[in-house]
Parts: sequence; structure tokens; C-alpha cells
Amino acid sequence: CAKLDYGLAQDMIDGKVTAANAVGEDPTWPKNRRPIAPFKPQDVCEDVKMLARIGLARRKNRYDSKTGGALAMKSIKLSFTLGPDGNPSGMKQYPIRDSNRLIEEYMLLANYLVAQQLILRAKDKAFLRRHPPPNPRGMEKLLKSLQVAGKGDILGSNANFTAGSLHNTLESLRHSSDKDAEDLYLLVNTMLTDPMTSALYFVAGELKPYEWKHWALNMPYYTHFTSPIRRYADVCVHRLLTATLDGSINEYPESEDELSEKAKHCNEKKEAAKLAGFQSDKVFFCIYVRQMKEKGTPLQSNAMVLDMGLESFTLLLVDFGVDCRVHATKDWHSKGVQVVYAEEPEENNRQQTKDKHRKPKGRRNKSEHENGMKEKEKNQKSAQVSKLILTVGRNGEKVDLHISKKVKVLLKPSTNNGRISFVTEFYSQ
Repeated sequence: CAKLDYGLAQDMIDGKVTAANAVGEDPTWPKNRRPIAPFKPQDVCEDVKMLARIGLARRKNRYDSKTGGALAMKSIKLSFTLGPDGNPSGMKQYPIRDSNRLIEEYMLLANYLVAQQLILRAKDKAFLRRHPPPNPRGMEKLLKSLQVAGKGDILGSNANFTAGSLHNTLESLRHSSDKDAEDLYLLVNTMLTDPMTSALYFVAGELKPYEWKHWALNMPYYTHFTSPIRRYADVCVHRLLTATLDGSINEYPESEDELSEKAKHCNEKKEAAKLAGFQSDKVFFCIYVRQMKEKGTPLQSNAMVLDMGLESFTLLLVDFGVDCRVHATKDWHSKGVQVVYAEEPEENNRQQTKDKHRKPKGRRNKSEHENGMKEKEKNQKSAQVSKLILTVGRNGEKVDLHISKKVKVLLKPSTNNGRISFVTEFYSQ
């Protein structure tokens, strides 16, 4: 009855737009978004508010560990405005409002109920979507990194999280009194993307029912039904659903194996589309960095250390939600790199091994020396780096870097193998 956008719906929820605004040339409720007869503006406003109350109540229950126990991982999504030449002329964080959230709740509900219908009527041909739990080794690595950084209390030491317990832990961090709570929350959210597994399309007959679960949503089964105009998987689901409703499912033209192949194809294309979207955002961001540099107003950003190696580290640009790898000497022109380990790397030969296998005195041959150096290098790489101490800037400023360390950086455009990119330059701690 009316075409609403998220902003207009949010204004109705907040009471900023009422039926009184659907009169004449009032721009707060544009004419092309007003209801057509016999529907009335007052009815639209009341319906939107009612949907918001129900949807947000469902959302609260869904995240409550007693009644639901789902996980929401939040990240910054950038939005660009484009100039006449098609290049970004402005940039801002894309806002997530209650109007976005209420639509999400009804889409999740629709997807869940359609999955239920397919399981009951299409049986083994049900086209579903599952999400496996996080990679245990990845979670253990993340916890160890936080412990080394002195932030082990954030997630504790148990890597066997449920979606609900992890969500509650993250929310506790976000609402804590720590002055860096919001930045730490974003940091841990970003670190969690590494051990998280990808959700996958599949056909019900391929797996046991307990393997159908969507871990993050904490639902026993799920599918994608609500976006057939942009996802082929949803088209497959619509076709199956139609067959279950009109009674033709037993004559459905595709076999379980054929549907399974389509599910695999959808997984491949979904991952490719995700990567393309990520790369597209990065290209636009890099172009914007270059344009700001050319205007004489280079971008600055607060940053936190996300990961560390022997000579390089990863920074999370907390103002933009973008991460980048930094080489200590090539990018920050550090005059020296001192590596501090959480635990000393294993010696190539422990003392008792030396005693047991001691060779006669004399110089080792070349192959023995090379093998010893390779083993030492291997042990160093496997050891947990707890800190990098750099010497940067004209004045030789000492910078101690560890995971969660905050610094300020300048962003500069760069070209890497013909590809537009950007690098960071140390600005201040």
C-alpha cells in the first residue's frame, strides 16, 4: 500500500513522521512514498509501529540466552557517495537502525518457517542453509593472542562457546566501563571473523538432522527464501516451496543429487560475490584515500594492533572498520625491530639432547649449520610474539606494539603491482 525506505520507517517509529506529514508538498513524507487509496497514512504509521514492537521483542528473545541464544557480530560498513566521474566524493558509516532490525527479524522468521515447510513436505530434497560452529583451533589461537596481550579476561580461556554465550560476552565488553570498550569490542569482533566458518547451502538428504543447525542464529534449520531477485538459491527454494503448496512435489523435475550440485554451485558463487564486494569496498576506500591526499587533507585514523609477526603486524583502522598489513621497515621505516616472545622459542637442541648426542669438538659442516639455522627460524615463527619494539620517526621514537595497542596513523595512497592500494604511516601513540 506504500513504498517506504528505512529512513522513513525509522522516522515513523520515532514519531517524527505522522499522518499529518502526508499532506501537500511536505517533504518529510514524499508523495511517491505515501499510501494509495483505500489505505490511509494513519493506518500505515500505526502498522509500522506495531511491527516494530513485535519485531524488536522477538529480537530481544532471540538473543536472550534463556530463550534464544543467537550471536550478532557487528562490524563497520562504509557507504560512499559518488561524484559525476563515478569516483567516491564522500564516505560515511552506513547506519543500522531499528527499522533495519525489524525487517531482519521478519526475514529470519520467514526463512525459518519456509525451511520447516520444505523439511516436512520436500523431505530429502529440502534446500537448506547451515552454519557450522567456529574452528576450535582458530578459537584457541584467538584466546591465546588475547591472553598474551593481557586481555585474556575478555573471552576467558574456554574455547567451547555457544553462540549465545559468545554474544553475551561481547555485549558485556561493549557495555563495560572500560574507556576503550567500544574499540576493544570492534577489535574482538574483527578477530573472531578468522575462526568463524562460512554458512553453506545443502540438501537435507546429504546430512543428519543434527548437522542442519545454523550455529550463529541458533536455529535447528534455516534457508534463504526472502531475496529471489538477487540470490539464485532463493529461486531454488521458491520453486520447491511452490511444489509443496500445489501438491506437485512428488513430480518435482530435479533429483536430490541435481539439487545438491546446485547447492554447491551456490556456495561457490556466494563466496565469490562476498569477495568481490569486499574488494569493491576496498578499491573505493583506496581511491578516497588518494583523493583526500591530493586535496591536501590526508585521512587520519585511530588504529589498534590486530595481529603480529616477526617483522610485520596487522592494524585495524577503527574509524573505518578496515584492516591492513604493515611492514615495520618498508612501511613505517623502522630503524630496528626488536621481537619479544610470550615464551622463549624452543632451543634447537635442549641441553640434555646436546649431552646425549654431543659430537666431537670441531667446526660443524655447512649442511649442519644450515639445518640448525632453519630449525631455529622455524621455532621462532612458531613462538607467540607478544611485542614488537620499533624505532620510528625522525626523532627515533620507540613504539611498543602488542595486540590491542592503540596508535594513530596517516593513510597514504600506494600502487602495488599496478593495483591501487594504501599504506599507513605512524602518526602518534
